[in-house]
Amino acid sequence: MPPNAKGGKGYKKGKHTSDQEAKYVSCEEGQMYGRILKALGNRRFRVFCNDTKQRLCRLCGSMRKSEWVEEGKVVILSVRGYGTSTTGSSNVEEMGDILTIVDPRTYSKVKKEAGVNPMLFTNVEEQDAAEVKRKVIAVNSGNSLDIEDDLFDRGEEEEESEDSADAETESEEDYSGMNPQEKKLAIQKKYDEKTLLRGKDIQAARSTKYKEEDIDIDAI
Repeated sequence: MPPNAKGGKGYKKGKHTSDQEAKYVSCEEGQMYGRILKALGNRRFRVFCNDTKQRLCRLCGSMRKSEWVEEGKVVILSVRGYGTSTTGSSNVEEMGDILTIVDPRTYSKVKKEAGVNPMLFTNVEEQDAAEVKRKVIAVNSGNSLDIEDDLFDRGEEEEESEDSADAETESEEDYSGMNPQEKKLAIQKKYDEKTLLRGKDIQAARSTKYKEEDIDIDAI
């Protein structure tokens, strides 16, 4: 059944909008960040944790209906000891409880926290064990991940660098002889021009990056 977008008896105003401000939640003592690797059923999940360990975590009861947990989500969890392995062996593994989901709009703040593992913002759930192990060794050795591993981080750093350069350029502009209103209009015009050029540059870069990935329908 398609969603009711026209109003009427079964329509809830604001149901399909997300204008609420992102809520930033940080870890408290005994908690850590993690990334969902796999849903195991019965409210259990395999989680890649901030300390590079994988834990079997259960969903907190208060989250059952309020938040949807799926692979690739960054969450906050609490560690609570050991339990029976889910692989069918007699081994025990570390356990945890998923407390809440981290809003993607706050990732930039989370990444700036001291000690946060950058691997939490890469697609570890889509990588094989050997690749994950390679990255764990790199992180533990103090080496940075490859640029392509963290597109979010690269885009954020480039944007901050460009904004800083724009601010320096604007401070060097000569607006002498202009009244406040004229100066304001001149600055806004300059900003609009730079935004337009930046958008074209980003589009050109994306076209070049993914050109080799284009599929020829006739060749299939």
